[in-house]
Amino acid sequence: MKAGALFNKVVVVESLPEGEMKTGKSLFDDQLMHIGTRFPQLSAELIQVENAQEFLECLGNLRKEVVEDSIVPVLHIECHGSPEGLTK
Repeated sequence: MKAGALFNKVVVVESLPEGEMKTGKSLFDDQLMHIGTRFPQLSAELIQVENAQEFLECLGNLRKEVVEDSIVPVLHIECHGSPEGLTK
């Protein structure tokens, strides 16, 4: 099976506190930024969000891409949780 046969985009959504290693950005920079060079049918995007509202807007924008642009993403969420839920 060719890479990208089941998906055509990798999206990394990162929401990490200041002072913590930006592991989503590192993943994107080290592994995904140039994925289209090796697999022309794939693209990748890093989206950094600051709060729950931005996170939900991000998901809404991705949904719009899926519906309108036939994007089939793999979604990687890089964040931390707490007893209160997802936090920054």
